[in-house]
Amino acid sequence: MADELIEALRSCNLPAVRSSIQARPEAARQPRAILEAARRAFRPAVEVLHRKGADLNGGFRNYRPPHALPQENPRAEAGGPKPERLACVKAVLDGGADLTRRDRGGYCPIDVAREGKREKLVEMMTV
Repeated sequence: MADELIEALRSCNLPAVRSSIQARPEAARQPRAILEAARRAFRPAVEVLHRKGADLNGGFRNYRPPHALPQENPRAEAGGPKPERLACVKAVLDGGADLTRRDRGGYCPIDVAREGKREKLVEMMTV
């Protein structure tokens, strides 16, 4: 897996993400990349990776984008999820993410959202 792509995703640098994918198109299909983009709620990168073949249900260490979105930064978003996170959840849902898949602990994404008291995300996932 290209470390350049992961670093570009971690820094939310879309031009660098695109450049890295252009240099190594197969990197876009690695589950770690789409998971990192989802963790950061980096919607533009999620969309680019998905268009390049990333699986929105792909797991890295049995952790998937639909699980990462409600779990990341709940304390930092104490007033509720930021618009960027909501937009990313919508992109993942619109892209066909499977909300019935369970993680290693037996939780599906809506369980993670409920446990984290992320009511807006629960609402989005139940529609």
